[in-house]
Amino acid sequence: MPGLFPPDYNMKLGADGGCDNEPYTWHISADDKLPKGIEFDTKTGILSGKPVEQGTHILMFSVEDMDGHTTYAF
Repeated sequence: MPGLFPPDYNMKLGADGGCDNEPYTWHISADDKLPKGIEFDTKTGILSGKPVEQGTHILMFSVEDMDGHTTYAF
């Protein structure tokens, strides 16, 4: 999500399908680090906060359904 420093971020990741749809569990790749000041809620898929440093961050997320089926978003 490109933006100018320092915006407030509030972005909900989306998914559809899987085992009876929701609830999903979201994950961020272990190799990726969120920018300082940004939080990720693994239950809601919401990425939010206010970054405290400028920079470009590329993050990889995955989502898991109730049966443990996982898909990745790049």
